[in-house]
Amino acid sequence: MKKLFARLVRQSPAMIVALLALFVAMGGTAIAAGNALITGKQIKNSSITGADVKNKSLTARDFKGSVRGARGAAGATGATGATGATGAKGDKGDKGDKGEKGDRGPSDSSYNNRTSALTIPEPGGGLGTPISTLTVSGPAVYLVQATGTVTRNGLANGDSAAHQIQIRRDGGFLKAMTIVAVKGTTAPATVPYGIVALIDVPGTSALLSITGFNQTGGGTSSSVNEAGLTATQVGSGASALAVPAASVGASATNR
Repeated sequence: MKKLFARLVRQSPAMIVALLALFVAMGGTAIAAGNALITGKQIKNSSITGADVKNKSLTARDFKGSVRGARGAAGATGATGATGATGAKGDKGDKGDKGEKGDRGPSDSSYNNRTSALTIPEPGGGLGTPISTLTVSGPAVYLVQATGTVTRNGLANGDSAAHQIQIRRDGGFLKAMTIVAVKGTTAPATVPYGIVALIDVPGTSALLSITGFNQTGGGTSSSVNEAGLTATQVGSGASALAVPAASVGASATNR
């Protein structure tokens, strides 16, 4: 080492300076090379091209979605899923508001009520004055109802008297029923009647009437009270309908 130093000392000043400069230059380059690290801040935007990147050195993860390929075809429709369980029953809804009352429909009934008592004939006295009358239009079919009560006067306790009530159309006999009034110990000999019949009116109109009379005598007289006659149209056109009369609260016979 001493010999090398002695040889350097013998060199000219210019040579010594040149050697020092070379030494410094070589040492600085080595230091710089050891600490060289290029960051993103040192790279100018859009300055790196594909040619500067090593093939297959980058993966899809390096792009983080910045590179998107063409959209693929739609996949096939999946199978229908299983039906889900039935849900719980919902709460009962509130009751709706009450609707408005509708208009009254047209009436197809006719009626005639007697407000005063009427004495009916004794045996052999004919039909006498009709108890009730009603004129209806036709041709049509009517449901006819006749109601009232018959009282036999002058009977002794336990005695009875039979009466016949008839439905007539234009004076012609259609239906009849027989009712029997019985005198009780304290109650009068009063019996109700009720006749229901289907009657057709073949013409343009007809007079319906209710008549009655005593059949067995005994006592003094018979009177009809609370008599009513109602005819309700149930069909149009003549049909020659006539059903047996029915009684309410008394025995009945057809004549």
